[in-house]
Amino acid sequence: MSGPAAGTGGGEDRTTSPLRWGVLGLAAVAIFCSYYESDAIGPIADLLGRQRGFTQSQIGDLTAVISLPNILLAVFNGLLIDRYGPARVTLWAAAIGFVGAVLTAIGTPYELMWTGRLVFGVSEGAIFISLVAGVARWFSRSGIALATAIFLCLARVGSFSLDTSPSWARSLYDAGWQPPLWLGAALTGAGLVAAVLFRLLDSTHAPPMSARPAESGQLNWRGIWTFDLSYWYILGLHVLYAAVFFPFRQTYAIEYLQHVKGLTLQEAGNVNSGVFAA
Repeated sequence: MSGPAAGTGGGEDRTTSPLRWGVLGLAAVAIFCSYYESDAIGPIADLLGRQRGFTQSQIGDLTAVISLPNILLAVFNGLLIDRYGPARVTLWAAAIGFVGAVLTAIGTPYELMWTGRLVFGVSEGAIFISLVAGVARWFSRSGIALATAIFLCLARVGSFSLDTSPSWARSLYDAGWQPPLWLGAALTGAGLVAAVLFRLLDSTHAPPMSARPAESGQLNWRGIWTFDLSYWYILGLHVLYAAVFFPFRQTYAIEYLQHVKGLTLQEAGNVNSGVFAA
């Protein structure tokens, strides 16, 4: 009798345990590494054109392809999280992302690099959703907003660090297009380690049965069309924002600043990072 009671008590203390900050820290490391790798093509776009002879279309596809899996898999990832738990899906996604980052870093021929980016894309969407869900399970309702804000802040630090990497990792960029990608793969490996620790911590401090979400039953797809019109307005604005802002910033902004404004790679990266510095 003492066994179940102890397990339940540990779960009930989860939202007040100091361990929740460790979980948030591990989640932040994992998403930092994912965001770093997702933008990895931007700073080396000019190098890929000069050293590999890639066309602008090929360079753009290396960034665009990571979004391709999530067009279809976003809802499926949510179902996986509901069924298997966010920590387990986080681990799966981090492992897939690491494989994708390694394939991208090998990078020869072009088709292998493209495949690596596609594989990483399977991870990129899933790990964000699963980490948000996982963090939410460790914080009370009054603390979820702050925890999520910190999580998102550190995610953007990943993008900021990538943009400024030509300055703090200049020797790698001076060596060519490939060393910066191996740096991204190494960081993705660190994210995988964080995901393993996240999974272990989550599994040893499982929430009590009473705190777990109830089975939702059969998914009613028709319910989507009952959403308020304001939801669709917000969704449309988000699509427009993502379509206008992210493709240029992630792929072409640094190269544009180099070629049109005459900035060095380091200067262009620092300018591009300003959008996240705030």
